[in-house]
Amino acid sequence: MLRIEMLPAGHGDSLLVEYGAAGPDHRVLIDGGTGSSAPAIAARLARIGAPAALDLVVVTHVDEDHIGGMLKLIAGEAFTAGDFWFNSYRHLFPPDRLGGVMGERLSEAIRGARFPHNDRFAGGSVVVPDDGALPRLALPGGAMITLVSPTWDRLERLQPAWEAECRKAGIAPGTGDRPVDVLGKHPPPASLDIDALLAASYREDGSPANGSSIAFVFEFDGKRVLFGADAHPSVVLRSLRRLSAAPIALDAVKLCHHGSRNNTSADLLDHIACERFLISSSGERFGHPDPETLARIVARAGRKQVCFNYDSEYSNPWASPALRARYHHDVALPADNRRGLVVEL
Repeated sequence: MLRIEMLPAGHGDSLLVEYGAAGPDHRVLIDGGTGSSAPAIAARLARIGAPAALDLVVVTHVDEDHIGGMLKLIAGEAFTAGDFWFNSYRHLFPPDRLGGVMGERLSEAIRGARFPHNDRFAGGSVVVPDDGALPRLALPGGAMITLVSPTWDRLERLQPAWEAECRKAGIAPGTGDRPVDVLGKHPPPASLDIDALLAASYREDGSPANGSSIAFVFEFDGKRVLFGADAHPSVVLRSLRRLSAAPIALDAVKLCHHGSRNNTSADLLDHIACERFLISSSGERFGHPDPETLARIVARAGRKQVCFNYDSEYSNPWASPALRARYHHDVALPADNRRGLVVEL
């Protein structure tokens, strides 16, 4: 079995992946959501164990809506981790230009909890090399991860942004403050004109923090899922093309950056063969997902399913029976926003 649980992480991400031949024997936690969503995530983990035994924990990048809850989960000893992937300040530098090791809050928390830190990468950066094969790593229980983001150039782009944010806060780089998502909130769509949305101009996300995201393809028992974090679509696309010149079959895609219009390009969609798209966001701060992204998805040929972990004014318009009949898509919504959404593959 392979199950993805999009936890109620507010406007952020926290995804629990459970898999196993005879049941949920193995677990991966991807991100910890916002600080305010930590109690709900901790309660879910407590149903696994006290603490919950996790094979892998991934903090994809430094934005608060991915890292804020994780800091509280670690402080509360909510889980143990077989490995913990996170690119801290020192991991932004290629080995030949590595500066002094500068601790920061999450790195200190990882060390304090005695978790292995990027152990599968020999303690170095979780990064896609500029050439050669993509990193492909086996997990306990027969799962496999293929890394598709970040690349070295995206990690290096984060260095000055990280340092500038620290300077503004009056602290040394690496001591704890993180860059934040600076997008403004988008209002929910009053109506949906799919043709107009498709005609809107596209510009790729330029956020250095998002570009540093750890994104990967997760495989188990013949199923394959792309976990896009907040990654830049051009980086993900280049990696997928390194895997295959033809469109890659996927059983689900967790959309990059909560369905932002700047993180799902038509070119990326053209290179994947997938019917199920997952969106993790309440929309409460930045108004994700953007209608332009969903228009690109529902306008594709064939059947599609869009899965939301919140029933909100941003997701509801897409569940319109008339719209679904016209574009041949289904919508999955949670029965209770306090519990998120479970997707069984």
